[in-house]
Amino acid sequence: VGGPFKSTGLPLEKAHSDLNLTQAEFEAVGGEIVKALQTAGVPQSDIDLLVCLYNTSMDDVVSTAPGAKEVSPPR
Repeated sequence: VGGPFKSTGLPLEKAHSDLNLTQAEFEAVGGEIVKALQTAGVPQSDIDLLVCLYNTSMDDVVSTAPGAKEVSPPR
């Protein structure tokens, strides 16, 4: 988000390729992150920004590999 941290790890696509994550799983993780931030008292404007940034990574994280199965997020 403009800070000084520079990632030195694998690119997102390569780091997540073996996980075969679905869009539903990606969205469930995002929902858990939002709940944690709300519980911690993070201002909604900051949460909204983080959600926008998180969603930009979906194409790199969600698998399009054949055989990836759809999983419903927990309720």
